[in-house]
Amino acid sequence: MVSRHLRHLLARTNQKKPKLRKKPKPQNEEIPGILPGVNPGWIHQEEPPGETWGGLWEPPGPQGGAGPSKIGIESHRFPSYKMGGMGVVTMAVVAPKRRGRHRAPELWWFLQGVAISTYAKYCYNKLQKAALTGAKKGLKKPNIEEIRHAKNAVFNPSMFGSSLQDIVAMQKERYPDRQLPWVQTRLSEEVLALNGDQTEGIFRVPGDIDEVNALKLQVDQWKIPTGLEDPHVPASLLKLWYRELEEPLIPHEFYEQCISHYENPEAAIAVVHSLPRINRMVLCYLIRFLQVFVQPANVAVTKMDVNNLAMVMAPNCLRCQSDDPRIIFENTRKEMSFIRVLIQHLDTSFMEGVL
Repeated sequence: MVSRHLRHLLARTNQKKPKLRKKPKPQNEEIPGILPGVNPGWIHQEEPPGETWGGLWEPPGPQGGAGPSKIGIESHRFPSYKMGGMGVVTMAVVAPKRRGRHRAPELWWFLQGVAISTYAKYCYNKLQKAALTGAKKGLKKPNIEEIRHAKNAVFNPSMFGSSLQDIVAMQKERYPDRQLPWVQTRLSEEVLALNGDQTEGIFRVPGDIDEVNALKLQVDQWKIPTGLEDPHVPASLLKLWYRELEEPLIPHEFYEQCISHYENPEAAIAVVHSLPRINRMVLCYLIRFLQVFVQPANVAVTKMDVNNLAMVMAPNCLRCQSDDPRIIFENTRKEMSFIRVLIQHLDTSFMEGVL
């Protein structure tokens, strides 16, 4: 039996609901929760006059008078290589309105002296890299030092995520005679100084994520802390540096040659010799470094033979641009074989003493 209360509910449910009249859409449609009162048509114009458009906007107060804040808005077009089209980034910066610049000096200089495009381009590049390499994972929220470092990175480029050419240019004033990136050689030396060549699972076992992040902050300030004890930490950061290079260590235009000659030592070495000079030097330094670890006495302890080292290092040197899982899977084997051939056959004696 159906209870009287349930029958009553069913009867109400089956009743036809009266049609509600739709409210007319306001002419200046708001962006809910973000920029109330701002017409999106003004921000995202169909035919913007250039690559950058926007301006400053002061929302009205509750009685229609002057509002308590000022919003700087800019939109920027960027080529989206991943999607094969154009991308748009809109930046909005809200600052308290003030009579003088001293009430919020950092925001005053931000709005008056620094183009929002500087921040927009930086954020867009970060999004592009995240789309290609995946988002980063951490065990903790960023601390104050990491947040401060991220803010400064807009104006002081990091050695992580930059191109080899830019990294060499960054160190030119500090180390004018260096031929190799300081970050590459110092982290490699630190791995060996901490007996990484006698540590089981080196380059396979990850270092503590928080220690790796802390070391990364120090390295970006041209420092190597003296209290390091775990070789997995600099080893993990070294792999991260290779992986995050703006362009892969072996540039895209050489990728097909690499996977075509993965079993031919002479052809593989010829590919290395055809690389741009800085890429060739950095790759040869890496191979010479890995050749230390494949010595039988070291392999007996680390359990990382040439196959294991090629497996963990190949993704940091070569990047497959295909989105097809079958092609990625097939090329992974070829990438590993190419790096293994280099470790076994590339003569790196000319790198002796090169920094």
